[in-house]
Amino acid sequence: MNKVALITGASRGIGRVIVNKLAEKGYNVVITAKTIDNNNNLPGTIYDVQNEISNKYKNVSSLAMQLDVRNYNQMKDVVKKTIKEYGKIDAVIHNAGALHWKSINETYHNKYDLINNINSRASFLLSQLCLKYMKHDGYGHIIMHSPPLPNPTDIDIYKNKTAYMISKLGMTMTAMGIASEYKGTGIAANTIWPS
Repeated sequence: MNKVALITGASRGIGRVIVNKLAEKGYNVVITAKTIDNNNNLPGTIYDVQNEISNKYKNVSSLAMQLDVRNYNQMKDVVKKTIKEYGKIDAVIHNAGALHWKSINETYHNKYDLINNINSRASFLLSQLCLKYMKHDGYGHIIMHSPPLPNPTDIDIYKNKTAYMISKLGMTMTAMGIASEYKGTGIAANTIWPS
């Protein structure tokens, strides 16, 4: 029986590559992102990626579901449909992310809320929704796209991106919390930081 991976932000870029690599390894993939309609300025939809997977990998199946990770009800629906289709979730890759590199004075409340809702809040809540199924199965892997915790005396990494670093380090802390709370259960959490 194939393992099942749920990937956010999977309509293009790194997310699309992750979906392909997992399908290549025999995972059934749940392809989620906001984009369901083609846009010349930002090419790629969840359906484009699903078609690509269907054409390249005959031994796996895929689900394509629209997901705005800021919407908790959509997250619940994606998890529910994944469980209904596959009966489990073996891996969650938190690839969806928002970038905002500005000084503190140039980071307005709406931008602060946006990056923290997409980065730290969404990864925490989606992980929480999946963990109960992983715990039941005694297996699961949650991966965050977030940096290692920095040296606390290295203040230069925050310059002109404090809000962004708060949101990304929140993801790292969620991974560390999962790793600690679920140690010895077969559930792991890690971070990766593509450069």
